[in-house]
Amino acid sequence: MSNKQNKLDLSTLYLSQTDDPEVLFLLAKKSMERFDYRNAIINLTHTVKLSPNNVNFSLALSLSLWYFGRISDSVARFNQTIILDEQYRNTPEFKNVLEFKKDFFKQLHAYLPSFFQGSQAPERQVFMSAAVDMIGSSETAIEILEIGAYAGSSMLTWSNAADKLLSGSCNITCIDPWGDSGADLFTEDMAEP
Repeated sequence: MSNKQNKLDLSTLYLSQTDDPEVLFLLAKKSMERFDYRNAIINLTHTVKLSPNNVNFSLALSLSLWYFGRISDSVARFNQTIILDEQYRNTPEFKNVLEFKKDFFKQLHAYLPSFFQGSQAPERQVFMSAAVDMIGSSETAIEILEIGAYAGSSMLTWSNAADKLLSGSCNITCIDPWGDSGADLFTEDMAEP
């Protein structure tokens, strides 16, 4: 049999056809390579259920959740992965996920296709969403003014919270002079007044 015949065609496999965590993980990796985080999360969630003690599977799920924009879920999964990883501290399997998480959350995630809510500081998403939730049943339009908007990450958090939690309307105005701050990293439309 040739290598071509032996090669597993991952595109023909579906979640319902396998309960093999290694195959599911390969499917998830392929999805991640295509930036298809929705399917990666589906496969990785099933993979983690089948192999709950595998640090690599749990870490991959943490990252997929992050890139899909489910920041709170990602943080929770990272924390679960850190606890799991600590069990391997004195073994070759230890990866130091805690340090990885700290370094990962410090990074500027400007290379993402778009800025996801809370991507610069996931903790603030909770507080911003809670503030909107407290206003939730207001019949009057909510006005939010954000000064120092940069790339709009906070605006996305406000917008998502308003969409999900407000019964009335919401207007968000963002102001940022940018100057020499590197706004040209984004789009010309964003730099227009």
